[in-house]
Amino acid sequence: MKDYVNTDVLDSMIVSGVQPVEAVTSDELNIKKVAAGRVDAAVIDVNVLQYLLKQKTLQPLADKLQINRQLLANKQLYIAFRNNDEGRRWRDIVDRGLAQIDVEALANDLLYHDDVVTE
Repeated sequence: MKDYVNTDVLDSMIVSGVQPVEAVTSDELNIKKVAAGRVDAAVIDVNVLQYLLKQKTLQPLADKLQINRQLLANKQLYIAFRNNDEGRRWRDIVDRGLAQIDVEALANDLLYHDDVVTE
């Protein structure tokens, strides 16, 4: 997807022209292109794919797609706050909230249950 940072190896292959790419503006477009056979593969976060395939407009494409068994990378997500009293206050609020979340259970509930359908 346009402006995504992939792995260093993949990004260098794209820059050098070894790996051809078609830039798109959304993961949804990539999903549609792969499902329609317009491209062989697309790089997408596995959790994003699972979430998007729960959307009514993309559900019919789910059986036409599969995740590669070999993940490219497992990336961390970060939140940046201003380095002042207000930023530290919000950092502390977020930290307290995150400490109360069972990430594994929440991800499992949201991403892998077939009964969850979103508009």
